[in-house]
Amino acid sequence: MTKKIIIAVIILVIVATSGCMAKDKGRITYIDNETNEQVTIPNKNSAASYTDDKIDNDIVEEINALDKKVIDSIVGKDIEAILGMMDESLETDQEAVLLNLNAYSDIMTVNKYDILNRYYFITRNIPESSQVVATSQNEEYDVVVDSIDGEVFVSLLSYTIGHVEQLLIIEYHRKDSEWLIHNMGLYKYSYSNNNAVYHYEKAKELYDAGEYLMAYLHIYTSSDLAINLPNFRYKNIDDIASLGQKCIVEISQLYPLPIEFDDIEGVNVYGFTPVNDVEGMTPIFTYTTSYDIDKENFEQISAEAHLIHEEIMKAFPEIKENFDEVSYVAVSNPGGVGPAHREIIEIEK
Repeated sequence: MTKKIIIAVIILVIVATSGCMAKDKGRITYIDNETNEQVTIPNKNSAASYTDDKIDNDIVEEINALDKKVIDSIVGKDIEAILGMMDESLETDQEAVLLNLNAYSDIMTVNKYDILNRYYFITRNIPESSQVVATSQNEEYDVVVDSIDGEVFVSLLSYTIGHVEQLLIIEYHRKDSEWLIHNMGLYKYSYSNNNAVYHYEKAKELYDAGEYLMAYLHIYTSSDLAINLPNFRYKNIDDIASLGQKCIVEISQLYPLPIEFDDIEGVNVYGFTPVNDVEGMTPIFTYTTSYDIDKENFEQISAEAHLIHEEIMKAFPEIKENFDEVSYVAVSNPGGVGPAHREIIEIEK
C-alpha cells in the first residue's frame, strides 16, 4: 500500500474524565502548513475520537461481527471472504493477500482472540493530506489514520499462541454506510506478556547500571517487538533504536567480535542474540565450527560446544548470573548459510 506524504499532522488528544461514563470527544489540534504552528480547531464537529468503552454500542456491535468474520476467514483460509470485505478502491494485489492470509493462517489456527484496544475516529473538513493521531491510555503507542472526511475504526486484536502474543491490526473505513477493510496486518506484540516497552525500560535500567550485555539482550528483544507502521507506532520507537546503537557500541568495546580461542582451533564466535521461548529469555552464541555439519560429526560438535561454553562462562560472567542455560549454534561459515547444529548447555551454579 502506498504511503501518503504527510503535509499536515493533526494531533488528537483523548480526554477522559474520571468516573464519567459519557462518550467523550477528544480535543483536536493540527499543525498549520504555512505557519508551522499548532492550531486548535474551533468547531468540535470537525473531528473526534472515541476509544474502547466510549464508542457507541451500535458501532461496537457492527465491528464485533466484522472482526469475528475476519478471524474466521483467516482460520478457515477463506481468501474470497477477506477480499469481499476489502475496500475496492485499493489497488489490492490478490496474490499478496493470499500469501499474507496463508502466513496468518499458519499462526492463527483457532477462533480465539481478545481485544487489546479499539479506536473510532470521525474527521470532517480537515485537509485530506492530514493525519489524525490518538495516543493509547497507557501512552505507549499512537494509532494514526488518514483524514478521510468520514469515519475510521481501528481494531487491535490480541491472538496468543503459547508464550507469543500476536497483534492483528484491522483498519476499517465506512463507505456508503458499509465498513470496509482499508488495511490489515499481523505482528508480534509480546513474549510472555512483556512487550517492546517493557524490554526497552529493562534495557535502559541495565544500561544505566553498566550491565551492557544484559541491556543489549533486552534492547534486541525490544527492537524485535517494536511495531512501527503507518497506522500503529510506539511513541518511543526512536529511543529504542538509539539505545540499541549505544548498546552495540559498548558491547563491541567490551567483547569485540569475532571471539577466537587459543585452545580450540578453527572456531570463532561471531554473534550472540537472545531467544525468547516459553521458559523465558536465553542467550544464543553463533560460531563457526571446525567440523562438517552432518550426523556423523554431531558428537564431536557437541564436545566442541562444551569447550566453547567453558570459555564463554569465563568471558561473560553476566550470563552465569542471569541464566540457567545457553544455546550454541554451530555453522559452517559466518554467513550462517547452510546446515547448523544447536547445542543447549545448562549452566552449573
